[in-house]
This record gives sequence, C-alpha cells and structure tokens, in this order.
Amino acid sequence: MSAGLLDINDCGLHLWQDGERILTSPGYALLDGNRYHFGPFAQGRARLQPRNINHRYWWQLSTAPLQPGFGPCRHSADLVHAHLEAVLEQGGGHRELLLAAPGSMQSEQLALLLGIIEQCDFTLAGLVDRAVAAVAGAVHQGSAWFLELQLHQATLTRLQVLDGQLQRHSVTPIPGAGWLALQDSLGDAIAGAFISQTRFDPRRKAGSEQALYDQLPELLGRLQATGEDNLELSGHQARLDWSSLVESCREHCRRLAGSLPEASAQVFLDYRLALLPGLAQALPDARLLGIEAIHQGVMRCENEIRCEPDHVVFTTSLPAGEAPTELVSAGAASAREAPIVDAPAGENSRYRIEFQDGEYTLYPGGGEPPLVNGKPVTAALPLHGGDRLQANGAPLLILQEVVPGNGPQT
Repeated sequence: MSAGLLDINDCGLHLWQDGERILTSPGYALLDGNRYHFGPFAQGRARLQPRNINHRYWWQLSTAPLQPGFGPCRHSADLVHAHLEAVLEQGGGHRELLLAAPGSMQSEQLALLLGIIEQCDFTLAGLVDRAVAAVAGAVHQGSAWFLELQLHQATLTRLQVLDGQLQRHSVTPIPGAGWLALQDSLGDAIAGAFISQTRFDPRRKAGSEQALYDQLPELLGRLQATGEDNLELSGHQARLDWSSLVESCREHCRRLAGSLPEASAQVFLDYRLALLPGLAQALPDARLLGIEAIHQGVMRCENEIRCEPDHVVFTTSLPAGEAPTELVSAGAASAREAPIVDAPAGENSRYRIEFQDGEYTLYPGGGEPPLVNGKPVTAALPLHGGDRLQANGAPLLILQEVVPGNGPQT
C-alpha cells in the first residue's frame, strides 16, 4: 500500500506505514499548563491527574464549547486536530493517508473531521468504514455483524452482501459498554481480591490505582493463559483467578451478546474484545479478528477506497471475498493468539509473525530486538502456547490455547 493508514478508534489510533504498525495513540489528552500531551503518556496519568485529562473528545466530536474549559482548545474539534497533528509528528510525517473511521461517527462529525483534516499536513487519499474494511474479505454471502469496543461504548455494525458487495446496513451504539466501563468493573473485582486477602485497597491512592489499570491488559492475558496469577501493587500481592473476573464481567457480556439477533451465524469481534473475560463463552461461534485485520482489508481494497482529495467519499461498501487472514472462533480450541494491549510500535520494535504448517514463527526486524519470555530474539523463533512477546519495553501479545469446557489452559 503506497499510502499510509490511520485507523481511528479512541481506544487507540493505529498508524500504519509500509505494512508496519508504527505507533498507537489512545484517545487521551493531558493538559500541562497550556500544552497538551496525547496517547500513552496521557493515558498513564488518567488516575494521577484526572482533572487535567479529557478522553471524550473523539466520542463527542463537535464545535460546542468545552464545559468545563480545557486549556487553549475551545472545543473537542480543536483537541482532535491537536491529537492528529501529534500522531503525524510522532509518526515522522505522511504526505498521503487513508483513513478508517468507526461507523458510529454521525454525518455531522464526519463532515467536521474532514474539515479538520484539511488543516493537517497530509493529503487524504480515501475514507472507509473500519467495520467494512475488517470484514469484507471474510464474508461471501448473507449478513454479518461486527462488534467493536471503544472507550465509552461498544458498536455493533450489521453488514449485508448484495451483488458481490459487502455493504454496511446499520450501526448501533451500545452505551456504557465500552472499555472504560469494563476497566472499572475489572478494577473493582481486583480491588476486592486485594482487600479480602491483604486489607489493602489499591483504589484508595491514585498511584496504586493507576498502576492497577496500567497492568490490567497484560494481567488479563496472563490469566487467560494460566487461569490464576499474582498481581503486586504498592508492596501488596494478591492471587487472582480468571473465573472471578468472568463473573465481574457477566453483565457486560450479557449486554453485548444480547445486542445480537439469535440467528446471527457470522459474528466478527474486533481484536480488543479478546480482553473481555467470559465473552468467548457468551459468543462461542463468533470469530476474533487480529489487530492487523483492518489494515489488511484496506490493502486488499485500496483501489476501491481511494478518491480525489477534493471529493472524499465515505466508503461503506467493498467487494466480498476470501478471508485475508486466519480467523479463529472466540471459543475454539485453536484460539492460540490474542492481542492483549495496544502498545506503541516503531522503528525500534519492528517484527512480524507468520503462521505456517500449524505453527507461529516470530521474525525480528531492524532496531532493538523484541523479547520472548524476557529474552531478546535476533533470529527466527517458533512460538508456543504461553509465550509472552514484548517490544520496546511494552507487552504486545500472549500466545494461548483455550480448551472448551475446561477454562484456560497453558
């Protein structure tokens, strides 16, 4: 793909270039005097400086005045513009970008986003619905559903194949079912375990509460793989088990599963939903997409998505076809790979993973080598269940096997 790709989801904006995800920037803004910080740094201060954090600006994109005020930015559109500029600067600058945007954006918000982009230093080469891009290659006929997690809501997109084209039919937001609500439920359950085992409540102090949320994605990956694990916060250690977190997320899973019609045969889950304990049991026939699915879908249909800069069309229909990547059932025994966190990527953390003959192999790229189970990898390395991958100091994914009916297994 000659143009870069910016995949917009406020849980994490992904910037892709030359087939590589070069950075991820969550939709958090931190006000520092009259300056703003965005992405992972701002997210890491959310519990430490809550009055200086805004994480609603993508969700509430508009020109309505911010209430209360939030520094020099007048409205959420100013924050979106500043975030885009920060992503582009961190990504090294791009002359041409394709954008994948969530279908939950209203028409007025899309028009505003296009106006913001005109003020940015890149050429918009095309705009596509991220649900259509993710699923088009995997659906041949009939209808399908795409479920994604955002910060403040989940979104369910209904898609239909007509005359060889996968077309977006409808988009239904599910308020209060986003990552932030899920994070709070999990945080309450984990805090309860600390209180009962150690009498220490990590929510009582901002530092320990922030540490809890910082470690949550990696913790969920470990618990999926092993069923039980320890977590240490501020010198206190608690034993946590997967089943208790499944129970704490039961209502989230019920709401998400209940939003789907009973007869839905083709349900696709955005990779972030691998983090939700119990969803595999609630939707055992759903298929989990990888972190690269939208990028691969855009690569596959770049010609159909491209448009003239002065006549941008929001593409909501793409050719149906063959699946571009291996899809795994959310509850199947072959569900070996689950991304567990949106980690920043870059020149110093390049790598690729290939699946062939029933085996995953990690191939390191240039720059600082990735780590597998804490050891640097400088040559091709087969991966196995339970292996933990890190790049640039951040956890990226954990390989696992799930045996139906028996819970997580190593």
